Amino acid sequence: MKYKKIISAFLVACLVFCSAFSASAFIEEVTDKTIADVNKNGKTDVADALQVLQYSVGKCQIFEVQYRQSYIVGDVIYTGYSFNGKNPQPDIDLWFRDLAADKALPTMFEQFKEHGGVPIFSSSNELYESAYFKIYYRDYCAENPIFDGEYRDEVNNRTNHLFTATFASKNPDRDLKSEFASKFYSTYRSPYDDVVRYGELKSGNVDGIDYLYWDGVDDKLSSGFVFEKNGYFIKFYGDNPEQDIKDFRIDLIPISKELMNKPLMRRYGDVNNDGKINTEDALMILQYAVGKITAF
Repeated sequence: MKYKKIISAFLVACLVFCSAFSASAFIEEVTDKTIADVNKNGKTDVADALQVLQYSVGKCQIFEVQYRQSYIVGDVIYTGYSFNGKNPQPDIDLWFRDLAADKALPTMFEQFKEHGGVPIFSSSNELYESAYFKIYYRDYCAENPIFDGEYRDEVNNRTNHLFTATFASKNPDRDLKSEFASKFYSTYRSPYDDVVRYGELKSGNVDGIDYLYWDGVDDKLSSGFVFEKNGYFIKFYGDNPEQDIKDFRIDLIPISKELMNKPLMRRYGDVNNDGKINTEDALMILQYAVGKITAF
């Protein structure tokens, strides 16, 4: 009996620990060093300064750190959430509940508020009835999160990638080509580079929406297209842009009241903590890397 009590107490303690940990496990401890280490190599160096400079001038809109995270969907310690396009509310409620327990909101919520809510991506095409999308916790400090859409192909019994989306640039001078060149960019691989290398970008328009598309090339390049809609930049997989763009929907779910006034997390690269990522941050990281300064 004594051992049973000890074991029971231990299990209760584990459950309490897991519950408390799962509510805050999404956010790593944010320090000046983690903010500056945008390439996630464990040190602050010249390479970090270069990435922040590229980011500040629009050369890239995603830091390398976002590609250095592992994803565990459906576990106690989440690194991402999946949202069903048909009935997303239960998933959104779960996400909002967990966010309410955190100290600060991911910086993506700044743009969610500007756009009027959290986006729900879906399609009226019956081929994609089972479509869902994921918000990955690639890193909570990221300004431009990635939304990955997939659907279940029941005929061939497999899951197919459908689209990748992120926030569109606020710069009115940027066109689709320059947007595509900077979106989803990492030092590993750029989808734009693959298209330019193996295929050819061609332009089109449907219902007033401009798009760029390319044909597939053997096993080197899959066909696809890019377009902007409702403040989001979308890269879609497939060879039927006109129909898919017409069918593609972006609905908004309002942010819950308990989240509206929560503070935002710090941004990667924002070492002077002024809420912006610019050349001043790049210069400070460079100065730190060469020993000119010892702290931010």
